[in-house]
Amino acid sequence: MSYILEALRRAEAQRQQQSAEPPGLGSANGIGVPVVPPPAAPDPAPAAAGPASGRAGWLAGSVAVAVLGLAAVVVLQATRPATGPAPASPAPTAASATPATAAPPPPTAVPAPPPPTEAAPAPILQPAPAPAPAPVPVQEAARPAPPPTTARPTSAAVPRYGDLPESVRSTLPAISVQGVTWSENPALRHLIVNGRVLQEGQSIGPEHVLEQIGRDGSVLNHRGQRYRIGH
Repeated sequence: MSYILEALRRAEAQRQQQSAEPPGLGSANGIGVPVVPPPAAPDPAPAAAGPASGRAGWLAGSVAVAVLGLAAVVVLQATRPATGPAPASPAPTAASATPATAAPPPPTAVPAPPPPTEAAPAPILQPAPAPAPAPVPVQEAARPAPPPTTARPTSAAVPRYGDLPESVRSTLPAISVQGVTWSENPALRHLIVNGRVLQEGQSIGPEHVLEQIGRDGSVLNHRGQRYRIGH
């Protein structure tokens, strides 16, 4: 704005100077170029020169003011800092300040892993057959041991019932033998006397004992008298 005011003041001063001086006498115009006066020519009407030169000076001053105003506007536009929103200039600056992200490299082709090979099945170990249990020996039922017998003479040395004297036979109790079972095992020998099943060592009656059962006869003892009966 100061440039315009300065230009207007200069134009006004020049206009006033031109109005006071005759035009064309080396005065500076609006653009600062010296005015070369034209060659002098005979003036047919000297009396009318005063008003014509005044109008020409006013016109030249107006032109100078217009030229100065236009120059001031041009200078002002050239020197005024740019105002208003910038079109998009900061964007490239920001883009240049910030390094562009590098594009990721193309993925490297990774070879596909080979298909897993099936492991050979582990051999199935058959368990060793369990040893057959040792047979448990069968224990036979313990058989009752035969009652201990005192050593006694064989039946051959025992007199037969019929060989006894009559006085002895009359003291012996009467007996009746109904059956006999003989075995190598004395525990399995039986004699049926007077309807009773007896084994060796059992009593037939009071003080009357069955001592031995043989194949063909048995030995009895009555009050210490031993004798043999047949079957």
